[in-house]
Amino acid sequence: MNKKRLAAIFFSAVMMIMSANSLYAEELTNSTDSNVSLPATIEEALYPEQLSNPTVSVDGKLIGFDDQEPIISENNDTLIPLRGVLEAMGASVEWREEDRSVYVKSHDNITRLLLTIDDPVMIKYTLTSVTTVDSEEISLSTAPIIMNDRTMIPLRVVSENMDAQVDWDDATRHITIQTKEYLKYISDNTPVSDDAETPAVYNPKDSLPYLYLEADKTEVNKGDVITVDLKLANSDLIADEWSFSGLSATLFYDSTKLTADSSNMILNDVAADQVLEGSNPDYRNDSVKYVCVVMPNSTNLDKTVNDGTIARFTFTVNTDEAFDISIADRITPIRGSDTYLLLSNSDLESYSLNDYTTLYIDTTPISFNK
Repeated sequence: MNKKRLAAIFFSAVMMIMSANSLYAEELTNSTDSNVSLPATIEEALYPEQLSNPTVSVDGKLIGFDDQEPIISENNDTLIPLRGVLEAMGASVEWREEDRSVYVKSHDNITRLLLTIDDPVMIKYTLTSVTTVDSEEISLSTAPIIMNDRTMIPLRVVSENMDAQVDWDDATRHITIQTKEYLKYISDNTPVSDDAETPAVYNPKDSLPYLYLEADKTEVNKGDVITVDLKLANSDLIADEWSFSGLSATLFYDSTKLTADSSNMILNDVAADQVLEGSNPDYRNDSVKYVCVVMPNSTNLDKTVNDGTIARFTFTVNTDEAFDISIADRITPIRGSDTYLLLSNSDLESYSLNDYTTLYIDTTPISFNK
């Protein structure tokens, strides 16, 4: 359970939305010769055969990369920036400038990996007892490199040596990483099937509070205003001692087809006015970010946690074409989780619902004009 003092969370939550990351999808467009075609990205220049950069999720959450996307090496290894993925797996990461090496430590301190820039050998240390550590040299088909001032390491070999399961989807170029803790949680929370031929499947909507989107209409015309509500379900699974203290929500939308107009917190069908809030309609070039925290001294707000709308977004439609809106379940190295709930109790302790054991986020998009 992630508990922090409310004052610290108020400050960090609002500061989070103040900067839009314009580097996320920046292109090289400064050519003075109209006949010269520049590569769209540094990665395309180095690896022109790539169709697109791979995407990565860890334990069901998409990983956002601020200024350096994953790439595919000439040996078909996926290289990722050092921090985002590993920290989402619960590992700690240390950069050692003196010998240009990376030291990765698993969250349980049992496994430690040592990688060195341009060295095709990784050293794995495994704690087998309080006083015994085994070491093993592992050959890498692609050595770690520095690219755009970012340390890039081979994803699969590092993740699998941290006991994670790694799967590649060739059609979508998406990499799914599942930690051993996540797989155990899924196993422990999967009901036993009465039918041996139909194994039970874990459904987080059966066991967790979850967030989802609902729109007032899906057939729209240019000039229409649409309302999209962020809703909470299964609130009865949250202990009674906790009440709403805030939220962070990010919605993906196409800014060429929509204008993000407003974002508001709704508490038990009432617009919350005694709140500290802010929004950024150009967050990371692809989404609107809304952060809201309830002031600790607010007295006229019903902060009881109930099912229903907890935030409302409005958009103006600028097209007659089809488009989607979805809620983000993304993690970025600097900003953390895009979407989460903040709860507090009478002792002003804070409880953040932001991982696979506390909150499910239904990222199914709402489709308009389809």
